[in-house]
Amino acid sequence: MRRGLPAGAARIVPVLALLASAACGPAPTLVKHDLWKDLKGPTPGEYHLLLVWKNPRFGAGDAAALTPEALASAIAAESSSRSLGRLRSYQVVEDYDELAASLPLWRPRAPVLLVEASPASTRSSSSTLVGFGARARYQPFVFDTSTAWSRVQSALEAPWGSKLKARAAEKTRWLADNSLSVCRSFAAALFSALPLEPRPSELKLRKGKGEGMARAYDLALSSGDWAGAAEQWEKEAGADFKNDDALADLSVARELLGDWDGAAAAEEKRKPSLFSSDRERLSMLRGLSLLGTLKGKRFAAPGASVAVLPLDNETPDLQAAEQVRKRLAEALKDAGYAPLDIPALDEKLQKAGFTDAGQLKALTPAKLARLVGADLLAGGSVEEFRTIPLGIYFRREVRATLRVMDGREGKVLFQKTAGTVKETLPGESSELASELVGLIAGKAKNDPLPEESAETSRRFVRPFPHFEIREPGTRH
Repeated sequence: MRRGLPAGAARIVPVLALLASAACGPAPTLVKHDLWKDLKGPTPGEYHLLLVWKNPRFGAGDAAALTPEALASAIAAESSSRSLGRLRSYQVVEDYDELAASLPLWRPRAPVLLVEASPASTRSSSSTLVGFGARARYQPFVFDTSTAWSRVQSALEAPWGSKLKARAAEKTRWLADNSLSVCRSFAAALFSALPLEPRPSELKLRKGKGEGMARAYDLALSSGDWAGAAEQWEKEAGADFKNDDALADLSVARELLGDWDGAAAAEEKRKPSLFSSDRERLSMLRGLSLLGTLKGKRFAAPGASVAVLPLDNETPDLQAAEQVRKRLAEALKDAGYAPLDIPALDEKLQKAGFTDAGQLKALTPAKLARLVGADLLAGGSVEEFRTIPLGIYFRREVRATLRVMDGREGKVLFQKTAGTVKETLPGESSELASELVGLIAGKAKNDPLPEESAETSRRFVRPFPHFEIREPGTRH
């Protein structure tokens, strides 16, 4: 069954080459799968950036100041300066499962630059290299099972080392002054390694052992009979699914025939793999299948109006819900959406007889969206909101379970528990006094834990499509 891609997209190009084998047995054969062919719809000169962020906790290590938003801005600026194309939108996920969960929000209508990036630092006795290690590829869809990646690394030298015990404040200052340069250096290395031009996907086909495997291999590569080869590989896999090579090849054949569900089912039956590429392939196949079920629906769009509803407060802090709610509206605005003014929204709800978050459950999401006049609804609850002073040690924690719903059909489009933990150890008594003064001042002006609330909100919004691309150097 063909699902999710334009007609003609599953055409096959003959065998490309043999990989050099580092292990025993025949090397896999690379087969080209041209997903770009006959693709209609993408706007020429534009692309969508999918950033798989491999350091989701952010708080530890010398690279904590390198944010995905800053990296996206640098990539946008670099591709524009090289006249490679305009970054139309971007999103940040921690893994491919999260991408699949957020996909109902929006289906990108542009080619995708996929970058798996991880902030990293390497210390020597006298200095530290701070930068990114990454792999990337340019692909037609948000999911692609290609094995072809470009490796990218870039770093700048920071003036501290493992033996110098630099103060935290000095590191923070250096990172604040140089994080933009670190991101720009990586963006330049990225586009030097990966030109934005279409190329077919590369899939691995195993030869396996035995006459049956040889027959299927010959049917596929010599005769181009992928349906016949799939039947043979299914026989070779057997009822007990012990022939892993047959299952792997069956998955490839099903993909080339446009049967994403069948390809994923074959991949799922394989024995657990230690290779991340195999786990990634399964996630990608599931995603391709999901693309076929969306039928072009787009719930999110640039400037879509969002009502950020009152949040349930499960903490002892009376200011927790309003603080996170305010920061959530700011994060949505930074992503290119149009959150309704909170005081005006609350006034409208109060006139309708709703004075707290619990009462809103009396209305269906669709009716609530009509009442406030919004395309999307955002809501949820705050579970943690606290500062713990332990001598000279501070721990700040914010955690919330948030969701976004479609205002037309009332469906939950995306839900996530996001949290931020910030731990600080002031180096001097003056810094400790400053921390204490900050805590008191934040409470006094109804602005407690602003940075932690903002980061928690950003982590929830990051998997959304972002339509607002900030200039490099703009504070996020």
